[in-house]
Amino acid sequence: MPVLPPSTTRSTGMPARGASIDEVIDHLVPMFLEDTEHKLEYLEVLAERMPRLNRRSEEFLEFVRTIHTIKGGAPSFGFPFLGVICHKLEDYLAGTPHFSPKAVVDIKTYLARIGEIIERRTDPSENAGFELFKTLPSSIDFDQLAFEPKSLHSLFIGPRDVQFRILETELKACGIRSMISANSFHGVELAARTKPDFIMVANVVDILSGTEVVHMLRALKALQHTPIMFLRTEVPNDHQQDVVRRALPDDVQIVRKGRHFSEDFADALTTLRVL
Repeated sequence: MPVLPPSTTRSTGMPARGASIDEVIDHLVPMFLEDTEHKLEYLEVLAERMPRLNRRSEEFLEFVRTIHTIKGGAPSFGFPFLGVICHKLEDYLAGTPHFSPKAVVDIKTYLARIGEIIERRTDPSENAGFELFKTLPSSIDFDQLAFEPKSLHSLFIGPRDVQFRILETELKACGIRSMISANSFHGVELAARTKPDFIMVANVVDILSGTEVVHMLRALKALQHTPIMFLRTEVPNDHQQDVVRRALPDDVQIVRKGRHFSEDFADALTTLRVL
């Protein structure tokens, strides 16, 4: 018997006409919290079923959609870090090929952290949120690594394409936890909130170029010293290579896609003193 998602239909009791935007949002916050509580109950039931669910099953897709819905609404109601947790859970689901009993425990850990925020009725402070973020489970199976994993977090800003999958494999091989944002503005905000150990930016993100995203990151005081890699396609001549180099801050490391990727990536990790 499939589990039906909780209804989001509520009696609004909206403020009187002429209320300010802030008044309307303040009025809607309790409704958002109540609705999220109902969604969590639903998600916890689905989490138990995860090992038996096919990724194309309606229940699994509904789990993903529900997390995405919470992520989308959280910042609007004053819970930006709640949105960060949902984003990382989405990455966890995308990076976990098989949902073992351990994966179920990890997923329920994410849901528990979301529930704690909802129960407190307030988003964590910047420092508390950062510390909480570092404790969230990773899709990397550290028990299978032949070496001590690094306590490092990375952020990739760019499309979730073949190149990212190659990059993700390299990161896992180094025991590095990773997040991805395919949206340039969201990626910059995510970087500011999670303070990754290093950031990778694709040469083309969405409506912004990678160079524009890099300069946005460098403009933020909190990220001025964060190591950044710029991933670009190979260019045919030295002149175009110089053009790319001049468009970026001097401390940004360029990593070429294609046959030079592994070598450039290893050099960048060393040059930026990430490892």
